[in-house]
Amino acid sequence: MKGTDKDIFEELFQHASARKRPPAEDEEAIREALHAQWRQSVRRRNWRRIIISTAAAASVALAVWIPMNLQRGPELQIPALQLATVDKALGDVLVHPIGGHPAHRPTLGTTLLTGQAIATASESWLGLRWEDGTSVRMDQNSEVRLTPKGEIELISGRLYTDTKGADPVGSTPVILTPAGPVMHLGTQYMTHVSGRVTRVSVREGQVTLGEPGDQAVASRGEQLIAEMSGTPRRDEIKVYGAFWDWTQGLAPTFVSDGRSIIEFLDWVGRESGHEVRFESPRAKRVAADTLLRGNVELQPMRALQVMLQTTDLVSEVNAGTIVVALRQ
Repeated sequence: MKGTDKDIFEELFQHASARKRPPAEDEEAIREALHAQWRQSVRRRNWRRIIISTAAAASVALAVWIPMNLQRGPELQIPALQLATVDKALGDVLVHPIGGHPAHRPTLGTTLLTGQAIATASESWLGLRWEDGTSVRMDQNSEVRLTPKGEIELISGRLYTDTKGADPVGSTPVILTPAGPVMHLGTQYMTHVSGRVTRVSVREGQVTLGEPGDQAVASRGEQLIAEMSGTPRRDEIKVYGAFWDWTQGLAPTFVSDGRSIIEFLDWVGRESGHEVRFESPRAKRVAADTLLRGNVELQPMRALQVMLQTTDLVSEVNAGTIVVALRQ
């Protein structure tokens, strides 16, 4: 080779004349164009760094999240528990399910679950058979909620409870009121909530009102009246009459076929709050020996008038007592 590349370029530049500088405004435009191109290239590099960093961070987060959730497993969904079945539904009654599902009208045998709310309209009633066999009855214009713990929260209106025939080892309903929980000691009682006032009326047995350690006790023929704070006051009440009459329409059907009149009279007395008394020992023997046929689909006091018409017995109701005598 005759020379290096460096020698060749030196010889060329020795013969080249100085190039004329561009005008100042052109030079400034060229400089701005080059600077803009440089900024764009830097911006592309920065975005590439951000994207790579974000992707790396997401990969790390995903790598942490997957094993944590695999260890945790699926979240447990606590199933709703069955608390009661519908024994009677009269008029406009609505059950509001959990989860925002549409309300529906219950029919005979409908099951009620924790978390549901139930409302009765005017001239509407609902009779329930609790899981332990307790009879729970809702008066018209009443509203309750079944809590996740299986309690009955009485929001407004009246509830009647009869524990006869309930399983002693079963879960008897506790009624929550603004004045505290209502618990029974083997009884028939009515709970009424209206605004801030709670009333508990006892037909038979005993009930407690309030939290453990601060409870008031009511017995047969007594009513506790309590506001949200303060000591309940106590009144005397009758265990029969118009105050209780609405409960008879929701009484469980008396299966009378093959049962004695004395069993039927016991049912009438319990459902109406009347004491049954026999005019003579012979009248009581006839009631024990006479068997009935068919089922009683009438309200208790009305059934009393009808069922005895074909027997050797008659009845008379006077001041809370049903007197049964031989037909003359």
